Amino acid sequence: MTIKELKIKFKELEQLEKRCDKAEREYELDPENELKEINFDFLYWEEYTLFDSICKEIANLIKVDYKVVRLLVSTKRKELISILERCA
Repeated sequence: MTIKELKIKFKELEQLEKRCDKAEREYELDPENELKEINFDFLYWEEYTLFDSICKEIANLIKVDYKVVRLLVSTKRKELISILERCA
């Protein structure tokens, strides 16, 4: 995966996070609604799957421990993207 492709994946992740947050809020307001629960669960799974694939790709790309990359993607995403762009 190229750095350009990683940037696209980060944008997709950002959109998924927003959709997942919205679905979570809707589910919290109506926890007995099974469809809202299923929607939230599905979006959360999609978000995690994409997050995980981004982390694995970066760990392989820059030869850094997967756990470290997860922490960076979670807490220092903008800085990480900036560094990756400079390496391209």
